[in-house]
Amino acid sequence: MSAELPIMMPALAEIFLLVAACAILVIDIYAKRGELTYVLSLLALLGAAICTVTVTNETGAQAVIAFRDRKSTRL
Repeated sequence: MSAELPIMMPALAEIFLLVAACAILVIDIYAKRGELTYVLSLLALLGAAICTVTVTNETGAQAVIAFRDRKSTRL
């Protein structure tokens, strides 16, 4: 018996990147140095990559359709 993924799980990397980008923009307003923004951007991309790998491992590398009625036969 396999557990089903939460409906938002396939969009985890995109959600993470959106939140990180918003946080970086706010931090950049108050940052004195530009290197901090650069490092945070790279960390955000690394975090998105980790989220992608996590979701891929959870789904068994199968294609997943998110935000669709599971009972519907249409795509």
